[in-house]
Amino acid sequence: MTTTPPPLVDLRLLRVFLAVSETGSMTAAAQQLGLTQSAISQSLRQLEAEFNVSLFARDRRPLQLTPAGNALRERAARLVEDANHLPSLLQEIGGSLPVIRIGLVDSFAATVGPHLIRDLLRETLHLSVYSGLSPSHGEALQRRAVDLAVTSDSLDDIDGLERHLLLQEPFLLVVPTDYAEDTAGLTLDQIAARYPMVRYSARSHLGTQVERHLRRLGIVAPRTVEMDTSDTLVAMVAAGCGWAITTPLCYLQGRAHAERALPMRLPGPGFTRSLVLIARSGEYAELPRKVASHAHRILVSAVIPEIRRMIPWIGSELAVGNTSSTREIPPPQ
Repeated sequence: MTTTPPPLVDLRLLRVFLAVSETGSMTAAAQQLGLTQSAISQSLRQLEAEFNVSLFARDRRPLQLTPAGNALRERAARLVEDANHLPSLLQEIGGSLPVIRIGLVDSFAATVGPHLIRDLLRETLHLSVYSGLSPSHGEALQRRAVDLAVTSDSLDDIDGLERHLLLQEPFLLVVPTDYAEDTAGLTLDQIAARYPMVRYSARSHLGTQVERHLRRLGIVAPRTVEMDTSDTLVAMVAAGCGWAITTPLCYLQGRAHAERALPMRLPGPGFTRSLVLIARSGEYAELPRKVASHAHRILVSAVIPEIRRMIPWIGSELAVGNTSSTREIPPPQ
């Protein structure tokens, strides 16, 4: 007498099942995985047909797991986690780092990026690099479109990620050189009342941080010119379009226009930006830590000295470090 073998488990179906169970919605799971809602629904039906059980109580919103679904979720999470570890395990046995896709926020890509990519290309089989706004990199990481992301948004509300702090930097004021004498000694609200502001767009995490700071201080700066990138923002300030709030690394990105755009201490209470390297936990073994270590070295040896040359008064307000310790970089003696 022969027995029918149990069905083989398709990891792709399990990943869909876990996404739906975590989000409670087929629509949200589709967005997270970059699939259509019909593909999500079809995958769940296929999984339920293979096991001949119902995994979700579909008459409830958000979707709720049945007892069989709860049992599968616990075991499926372990299976998928083990499968995610396989690429890094095999690559480490083979003696080389894996193929990686990395998203870099623009200011980091334009300053640290060239040095970092040169170093990584010596160790990787292949490297795909994407630059752009922080929110797009966070979304790409969640959709598995990139493996690592350097971003100013640390995605603290999302579980299952490892984070390595690369740089903390203060925000500063940048004004056209023609404004220098007139703005010296003014408060930020006085500057905002006298001169137009060049700001980051609301689509950027930088823009969100700056707007939040202005709201805390009760400062109203009418919307005139908005930019997505720091080099364009510094160019607009240099051309006399207005003043701006940015960071040292972003100012360095706009170095071509720096001669006509003067960096100054931000009047009033300050605030800072953190750049963080983020990866999905456990998928690439030591790779995220190695990339963060490369970035730390480049910041200390190449990038921060250039920032100090352009902004001599910056002092020890720049800090390079990791999640357990942040190291201030003292000014040269």
